[in-house]
Amino acid sequence: MTQTFTLVGDTWQNANWQVAQRMAAPFAPHPQSPANMTVTVDPGALLKSGVLVETGTQSTPTLVRPASVRVDRIVIDRGTGLISVVSGTDGSMAPPAIPTNSFPCARVFLTSTMPAITADAIFDERVLADAAATAATPVACRAGRTTDQTGIVNGSLQKVLFNDAPINVGGGFDTTNSWFKPMVAGYYNLFLQCSFTLSAGNVQLNAAIYKNGSVVSRAEYGPGANSMQAVAVSDLIYLNGTDYLEFYTAQASGGTLSLMGGSTYTYMTAAKVA
Repeated sequence: MTQTFTLVGDTWQNANWQVAQRMAAPFAPHPQSPANMTVTVDPGALLKSGVLVETGTQSTPTLVRPASVRVDRIVIDRGTGLISVVSGTDGSMAPPAIPTNSFPCARVFLTSTMPAITADAIFDERVLADAAATAATPVACRAGRTTDQTGIVNGSLQKVLFNDAPINVGGGFDTTNSWFKPMVAGYYNLFLQCSFTLSAGNVQLNAAIYKNGSVVSRAEYGPGANSMQAVAVSDLIYLNGTDYLEFYTAQASGGTLSLMGGSTYTYMTAAKVA
């Protein structure tokens, strides 16, 4: 059954409740007013990777009456604080399992004849803490080019267009935009290698890592002639969950070169380490 807190008129007790409300009120489930076949959930807050995520009042979709009886579950996404409904089995009073990466909010007991969901049909399941530690979300990738990238002009940094990411744990690398934009905040080890085939000596090569459009790491190298040469840069960079990294290269041969394709020539790697 849901709980309704009422201020009692005593100034001291009311002040205590207002202090405790931040802890007791988040994500409290209630019937709608007037009651119908949905449930309303009060505003709430979650801490995700050091970032406070707050949500406003939410309402479930309309719950469909079962043929006989059923127990549905309202759950809260650990990352976004958004609610969803997990349907139980018709004819069973057993609640459905709590999905991975979700917190329980409430059970809702449904019958075929109920006119609306009232307080006695809602069982509050909120918990203040999770006894099991949430496993760290792994993020790691390796992206490269399947073909040469032509048109690397003289004396200007140009973006490396990685079109292949055979390793992309956590989905942080976006081949459409050719950037690394992980959704998990943390410190990342980055490595970038850019390879060219040269026909002249004393050519300056560059490799650079850009964060949100500004350079943060850069390496330069001047190899000899008639050889395949590579320039590489690595760094440890903090990303906040919305930051993105792009990868650039430049050469100063006096003409236009092609950046070598192939998984062993031009590539980048990234991995979350903390």
